[in-house]
Amino acid sequence: MPHGAGTFLGRTQLRPPAAPLNVVNGVLRLQLDTYNPTALSPGDSFWGSEIVSRHEYTPSNRLTFRARARVPQLAPGMVAAFFLYRLNQATRDEIDFEILTNAPGGILTNVFRNEGFASPGSPRPESVPGFMASEFNDFELEWSRDRVRWSVNGRLIREETVGVPEGPMSLRFNLWAPSADFPSAYNPGLQPAATAAENRQFFYELDFVEVRAE
Repeated sequence: MPHGAGTFLGRTQLRPPAAPLNVVNGVLRLQLDTYNPTALSPGDSFWGSEIVSRHEYTPSNRLTFRARARVPQLAPGMVAAFFLYRLNQATRDEIDFEILTNAPGGILTNVFRNEGFASPGSPRPESVPGFMASEFNDFELEWSRDRVRWSVNGRLIREETVGVPEGPMSLRFNLWAPSADFPSAYNPGLQPAATAAENRQFFYELDFVEVRAE
């Protein structure tokens, strides 16, 4: 089992890398449980999920990452993320899509280039007409040496040419419940359970993931 602060996001401990994948009808389901069977104190944390690519990506020209995803149960207080990430000792590179379930249309984009963990990066809430997190949507990250572009359902929602990470970065997806220090995503109505009988399960579903190099 994982242990230590590095296995936590907010109030959520991540399942170990050896945990089996949950695939139903060809759809990968990342799971968040309100009961953490490995908690040091019952009810002190959630039990979340993350998948990480074995390959690390660096754009020679342009890379495009696409995923079709949804959060079918929109309980407020969860984050479902699609992102590129690199840890370099005390700093990180990162390009984010985050679905915030506090609002059905809640999308947050962010980018970090060689920034410490006290830095919030460059977060920006996005408004996408007709977007509903509980339905399948197409998310796209386009990353080249001089820019990052975020698109949802074929609509460009953000473009950045300053502070673009250089890589290499892995591709990751996760589902977790944040702490109050992430106020736009935190919800006090979602709390960890102290017993297995009280457990509630939530899912982040991935229909497909595609990486293209151009």
